[in-house]
Amino acid sequence: MPALSTTTSCIAALQTIELVKYIKGCKVDQMRNAFINLAVPLLQLGEPGEVEKIKVHDNLETTLWERWEVSTKKESTLRDLISQIESKYGVSVKGLNLADGGQIYSDIVLGL
Repeated sequence: MPALSTTTSCIAALQTIELVKYIKGCKVDQMRNAFINLAVPLLQLGEPGEVEKIKVHDNLETTLWERWEVSTKKESTLRDLISQIESKYGVSVKGLNLADGGQIYSDIVLGL
């Protein structure tokens, strides 16, 4: 059996096990990170670490995985959106990206 299909099967199985745990609502300490090397053969499982929290200011912590969603009226301007974010979260807006990855604002480009 080719090594590629063997490795792919192992990865798919490990992902499926962890997905079932996630769907069942298992706690983080029941989840596992896996490192597999079939050339040796070696399988190492470890507990995933906590997500690093970034303190923005005294009242706000976030992670790299969080997404901030803001609802606006259809006729709102970019300035209205920026003002809403700055007042809601107490931050200075440096850039705005859409969910699909497109950038709609950057203060670096505008030199503000």
